[in-house]
Amino acid sequence: MSMKNLVRSAAQYIGNDVKRQQARGVDVFLPAVLFVGSIIGPYAQAQAPIVIDNPRPIWAPEQSLRLGETPALVIGTQPGEMYEFYRVAGTARLSDGRIVVADGGSRSLRFFDQAGTFLNSVGGQGGGPGEFQNLLSFSVMPGDTLVAGDMRTLSYFTGSGQYLDRHGSLNGEMRTATVMRIVLVSLDGSGTRVVAAMPLRPQPGSDAIWVDSVPVSIVDGRNEEIRALGNLPSKELTLAGSQPRPPWFGATMTYASDGDLFYVGIGTDYAIRVYTVEGHLKQIIRRAWTPVRVTNADIDEYVREWGKRWIRSTGQEAEAERRSLRGDPYAETVPAFSQFIVDQVGRLWVREANLADAPGAGQLNTTPLVPSVWSVFDREGRWLGDVTMPARFQPRDIGGDYVLGTAMDEDDVQTIAVYELESLAGGP
Repeated sequence: MSMKNLVRSAAQYIGNDVKRQQARGVDVFLPAVLFVGSIIGPYAQAQAPIVIDNPRPIWAPEQSLRLGETPALVIGTQPGEMYEFYRVAGTARLSDGRIVVADGGSRSLRFFDQAGTFLNSVGGQGGGPGEFQNLLSFSVMPGDTLVAGDMRTLSYFTGSGQYLDRHGSLNGEMRTATVMRIVLVSLDGSGTRVVAAMPLRPQPGSDAIWVDSVPVSIVDGRNEEIRALGNLPSKELTLAGSQPRPPWFGATMTYASDGDLFYVGIGTDYAIRVYTVEGHLKQIIRRAWTPVRVTNADIDEYVREWGKRWIRSTGQEAEAERRSLRGDPYAETVPAFSQFIVDQVGRLWVREANLADAPGAGQLNTTPLVPSVWSVFDREGRWLGDVTMPARFQPRDIGGDYVLGTAMDEDDVQTIAVYELESLAGGP
């Protein structure tokens, strides 16, 4: 095909796709320079990403979703140590309805039936096959392959709990004198992962607050690079004395995957990059968003609430701790988002950052202390609408008609809760 015909065919194809998406209420922007770069011939590496601009949600009122008023199932109120949870790393519903809980306190995977009755447990603390030194992450791949571990090493199990394999830094190859490669997400059941090379000593920037970037790549089970995604923004940093450190409320890299697509962004802007498992940038999802400045009143409230939870001293010592916290660096604006989840039907759920959640653990992506608001996007990047979830509930697994997650009471005791997900018109 001649270059002229190639350009004409590509333009016609993308133009028709743009019209289809615009007809559904989505603004699509294709920068001309990127478009030309994507079709200039056999030397082009990949087609330019489609940028999806969402000025408003497209759900009609009757299409909007809500959670049931009370949980349909709670696990953790029954007697017995297998119903006691601490530092849950994740939970998910398997294809046959069983529920798996990755309990970080016991370093174990616990299996429950659909009614919440304990079935069996695997794992435990240790360095042997199927054991965990730390249990900080958990996900389920297609075919009910379970992936669990920490930021450097992942273990793989069948849906029944049989140990399969382990991939990661067993011999320290993921750490050097200057960087440590950490796992962001698993992409399949054979060890393919997205990893980031985090500097052990970040270099200072030129601004009061700057965004640090880190190399991100896709690696296989042998830690060999499949494709580099380039330097991606990782977190806001500022100088505290002579050392870089994150400011309180600062934006950090947020990411998720369903095994088919990898979503990543940082809340300094409402822009989410969508990569294929081959490492090609497919889309950039944008949503209407107005930055909100962090005020002195916000900081004062944080110091008060943090002090209630974490300052154990009294008198002048406690006051000194509060003054020290108040004198720490803080972000200038509230991040656009703090957490991503890809549900079982391919929708992306994006949690709105809320400063009221920070006193819980000093971060914006841990258990919400107030009701959380999630923007829902379909596979095409269209903003469907927003869903509000209860305070002290953190979703971990979302299906077509349920939301499964961890709930925390006023004493910070964790339980596992399942809510029905239904439309405002009634029914799932």
